[in-house]
Amino acid sequence: MGKQTWIFQGNPDRFDIDSYLAAGHPRITWRVTHHRKTITPGDEVYLWRAAGGRKAVAGVIARAIVDSTPWEGVDHPEARAYWHDGEGRDESVRVWLRIDRVANSREVIKRGWLLEDPVCKDLLVLKQPHATNYRVPPHHVHRIQRLWDRVGKDWTIDESVAALWACDRIGQGGLSRGSGSLIALVAGAIGRPTKGVYDKVLDFRSLDPADPQAGLSGASAADREVWHVYYDKSQARLNSELLELAFHATWNVPISDQPLVPASPDGDARPDRVQSIVTRVVRDTRVSEWVKTLYDYACQVCGARLTVADAPYAEGAHIHPLGREHGGPDIPGNILCLCPNHHVLFDRGGFAIGAGYALLDVGGCDVSGTLSVHSEHTIDRACLAYRNEVIAVGRGITMPD
Repeated sequence: MGKQTWIFQGNPDRFDIDSYLAAGHPRITWRVTHHRKTITPGDEVYLWRAAGGRKAVAGVIARAIVDSTPWEGVDHPEARAYWHDGEGRDESVRVWLRIDRVANSREVIKRGWLLEDPVCKDLLVLKQPHATNYRVPPHHVHRIQRLWDRVGKDWTIDESVAALWACDRIGQGGLSRGSGSLIALVAGAIGRPTKGVYDKVLDFRSLDPADPQAGLSGASAADREVWHVYYDKSQARLNSELLELAFHATWNVPISDQPLVPASPDGDARPDRVQSIVTRVVRDTRVSEWVKTLYDYACQVCGARLTVADAPYAEGAHIHPLGREHGGPDIPGNILCLCPNHHVLFDRGGFAIGAGYALLDVGGCDVSGTLSVHSEHTIDRACLAYRNEVIAVGRGITMPD
């Protein structure tokens, strides 16, 4: 098994982790309540301080390396003075950690930032906050490592250019730092929290003479330097073309041939409203996530594995649809892991799945070969039969013999 990454959580109401780390101890023991058989020497560990009753700033405060196999015993004598409840004298399973780096107050990766992070918002330590040891899935590891490297550090010129690029793209409209936003995109690219990029965009807006908030912020000298490089005084605007080239040259994002800001439709200042009652199927998202994780988010048709803001993306496609007309089951055997393109083609009858999981092009969508099927994933044959015998026939699709 290769090196793994973990989050180990501690409660400051029970152990004074801040004082222990400040004292410069090179190693620390940590209780192991889960994963005893899989935590191994050399694994990477991020130490998480819970808020506790004193409302400390919760989040990642240090990085360590597993320095032993788990063992059973009491805490070492030097640590007992830091326990508030005497638990260090209790027999329990523990593991030695070698402290690699302790964050200063600026470098703590705050829980609040992760709650809104497009990649890390579903970390188990956020969703199930009462455990001690959490394994970090691969798609979260890269994001946490990037945050650990960059949080609290001064912004580089390249990072500032990325924030200015987002500022220019957004214009003077409302700012969003949610998933899929330009701010989230830049945050993922440069390894900064979305709030940090959001604040930096506001700093740049303060330098724009055309912005209503101009002059109200604390833009740094470096921000002003970057602004003056890309601000065209003769045109009274940022040089969008130059910014576009600078951003993509550094952060390796493909340049679009489309206009930077497409023409806006007129819309309707007073849109009509209608009242409706919707009945929908309640799906168990865990089932779809299990299937996607099994295939590591790779499409079973084409093998493509998409990544959006440092996180893998795929869609769970039901073979036998769940809607009232069809009433299919929400089970792993009725779900495929597909990329968005092949999900749409499958739902609209562009291809079918025949004997031996052969991919059949029945809609002129240039699909061929065989469906990739994991050994742990048993496709429900009744669902396949329904898809081919009921849905295909209903759409006038002629299935090959």
